[in-house]
Amino acid sequence: MRVKIFDLSWNVDLNRLENEINVFLAMLPGNAVKHVQSAASSTRTRDTDQMQTDYLVTVWYEGEPKNPRPRNQRGGEIQLEGGPAGLG
Repeated sequence: MRVKIFDLSWNVDLNRLENEINVFLAMLPGNAVKHVQSAASSTRTRDTDQMQTDYLVTVWYEGEPKNPRPRNQRGGEIQLEGGPAGLG
């Protein structure tokens, strides 16, 4: 079983986390997700004495996500550092 962890810092739009999770789930086969867990942590800042909330979502899944390879403006694959396209 594989694990994918999503986290979001207090100062980032929560919609960004939702979008990241939805894109990841769309790449998985229909029955791949086995368990999802979420958590939130709130802390008070020293500087401003305001509350900050950080979010964490963990997805346990089986199988390989479809990995759409990044493309340049002309439609060609982009080679990523660290290996073949899509592995870096």
